[in-house]
Amino acid sequence: MMSSTHSTKQKQVCFKTYKELEQLENALKHLKEENTPQIQVSVLGKVSQFHSDRDIESFQDTTIMKSYWKDLSGKSVNFGIFYNPESGSVFIVGSLATIFLHKINEKSLATLSS
Repeated sequence: MMSSTHSTKQKQVCFKTYKELEQLENALKHLKEENTPQIQVSVLGKVSQFHSDRDIESFQDTTIMKSYWKDLSGKSVNFGIFYNPESGSVFIVGSLATIFLHKINEKSLATLSS
């Protein structure tokens, strides 16, 4: 019996924190300019901090945030907001959004406490 080898691409994860939204914007613009399609970016942040940094008063309207991230990335993006008891209201943008928002026992994975 012959066995076949299955080759998978190695995936790497990099975490980076930014104190200011402008720093994140600059990093994302740089990645976009580098034209690296193999890189998948996800952004996780506090809703209140985003609104504070962008001088937005309304926390209820998520279309502003969705539009912001779509405009910044230049394409449609996965987007969601969830409430975590330890962090408050958090948004997720990008390729990991579906994982964070995946439901287990009627709760999104991101809302589960440790």
